Amino acid sequence: MSIPPEWQPGAYTVSFAADNGSTASAVFGVAGVIDGYCSAESVYPGEEISFHLSARGGALVDLAVTRLRADEPAFTTSVEVADYPRPVDAQACRWPAAHKLLVPEDWNPGVYRVTATTGKSICRELLFVVKAPRPTSSILLSLTTATNAAYNPWPEECWPGKSLYSATSPTRSRKVSLDRPGGWALFNIWEEPFVRWAESEGIGFDVCTSLDLHRDPELLSRYQLLLSVGHDEYWSKEMRDNVEAFIGGGGNAVFLSGNTCCSQIRYEDEDRTVVCYRDPAEDPLTGVDNERVTTFWDSAPVERSSTTLIGVGVKGTAFYTPAAGCESRREDAAYEVRFPEHWVFDDAPLAVDGTFGRGENIIGYETDAAEYVEADGTARATLRDGAPANLVILATADLTSWRGCGHGGHATMVIFRRNGTVFTASTTDWSHGLSKPGSAVPQITRNVISRLSTRRSAYEWELIGTAPSIVSLTTFESRLYGICADGRLWRREATPQNVDWTEIGPATAMYALCSTEWSSGRLVAAGKNGLSWRHVADERREWHPMGDAPSGLHDLAGSAQTIYGIADEALHHRGTALRQEPWASDDTVEKDIVAVDVAMPTSVLVGATRSGELVKRQQNHREWQVVGDLPGEVTGIAALPFHGRVVATTTDKRVWWRPLW
Repeated sequence: MSIPPEWQPGAYTVSFAADNGSTASAVFGVAGVIDGYCSAESVYPGEEISFHLSARGGALVDLAVTRLRADEPAFTTSVEVADYPRPVDAQACRWPAAHKLLVPEDWNPGVYRVTATTGKSICRELLFVVKAPRPTSSILLSLTTATNAAYNPWPEECWPGKSLYSATSPTRSRKVSLDRPGGWALFNIWEEPFVRWAESEGIGFDVCTSLDLHRDPELLSRYQLLLSVGHDEYWSKEMRDNVEAFIGGGGNAVFLSGNTCCSQIRYEDEDRTVVCYRDPAEDPLTGVDNERVTTFWDSAPVERSSTTLIGVGVKGTAFYTPAAGCESRREDAAYEVRFPEHWVFDDAPLAVDGTFGRGENIIGYETDAAEYVEADGTARATLRDGAPANLVILATADLTSWRGCGHGGHATMVIFRRNGTVFTASTTDWSHGLSKPGSAVPQITRNVISRLSTRRSAYEWELIGTAPSIVSLTTFESRLYGICADGRLWRREATPQNVDWTEIGPATAMYALCSTEWSSGRLVAAGKNGLSWRHVADERREWHPMGDAPSGLHDLAGSAQTIYGIADEALHHRGTALRQEPWASDDTVEKDIVAVDVAMPTSVLVGATRSGELVKRQQNHREWQVVGDLPGEVTGIAALPFHGRVVATTTDKRVWWRPLW
């Protein structure tokens, strides 16, 4: 075919449709009459940036700079551009500056596009970022410029060219310069759709690059939310250290990306060269400084899995690159929602089968995954891959059918908290769903950005699932136990994942529950016939009589040696002997407490009041202290032993938890 003269230079994809509906693609390039690059990825207002250009045969070139988000014309000029030699590899071009621009102080932060034209000839796209000297938003979008550099094939037009990947030349590059054209091609695929959508939604944000995260450990401290979109594959040690410190300090991170933090890089030559040997045997730092060896983060000698940063990793992931004989259709892939009550899915238009994304091509082309098993009615992280203990799997996609079409595996959307909260979509093409009519992607994106762009209390109640109609709640070791108004006893794991409750026996006419003797395990309940006890076990066990209960009893709480009862606005207590014992009273009028438990090993009493307060008191004190609010009208409360968390069930049949201390 003949290339139309108006086509812009760069990489083009041609797609082929197979009889089964799957697609395959090939990439070719269109060489430009004008090529160029910027002297920096990002600048502050008042700083200088240079545009380095080369025009075939030399030409008078018109330069125009436009701010992307609002397509605001910012600057125009004309310059004489000479024809300079092209390197044969990925080294720096070292072309002289065609124009130097002192960025005006009044330029708004954002992404700026540079176009260079002469007649009908258009330059390959140049982009740079103007950073905010003072935050204009609590949100910072980090552009994946390190990954752009890794994939840049220039001076060849067709990928992989002189990128960090296997090339048509005898050997692939191990070092690629930022001082060469073509370094922003991936921005148009993933990040630009997000930028334009966010603008249409009125979501304000500042912008930085991978290199800014690498260079400036104080940058993130000025923001509450870090955003990553698209294909954020390559990270330096400094990038990762700075982002993990930000999250550990209470900052939030949202990764609307896939294949995230897969490979480690280094910057050299005053941060103008990206280095990735990939094979540790080639890297001169192997055995010298193993923390900085440029290979996969999961691999030896680095062995720092991305799961500790984003909750998911490369093991068990999938990618879709169809070839001849591929029988799977990528557009058939969808996320199955595993925790539909979670705030992430509030108001999201899910399909009737509880999925989203089918027909939208938002899953892939590369994904991330956490190792999980199907258990207790949902997907449960095994944590064998180093994932955080409080990881919640929100949605899963089984992509094993992609074997033969790339690499079969899974995708898992997750969220977890480590002082700050981390949400990961685990797919490169998430932003493609932002423009799809009826897609759940826009609403989910609104939910996570709206909630995580503001600083929230570390003591906020988090929903951890649903529950039967609990009337009293307790805990033993890592499990919750509850009795229901219908006379049944239930248990579930004390985990942030929305696991099922399991019935383990009757609790006929019982209305208050606690556990005692946390080393051996007994449940004690109050009912119409007084106190009864049974062994803690997953199977049905008999209840045995244990004595009388105080009149007007609301709830029980137990420790190793004492059973407490809230009744008639007084706190009563007795021993844990399996026989009749007298109840003693503090003879104090308590707050209007309707549920109570003991936080082990401190033996602090924790209570829920009828007026909606979470309270606590020391056993040897008489005053109750208000700790915070309750998540709703509470039916049961339990303090997890040695965990520092309190769990509550509410009348809307939901289960919540929060830190106690």
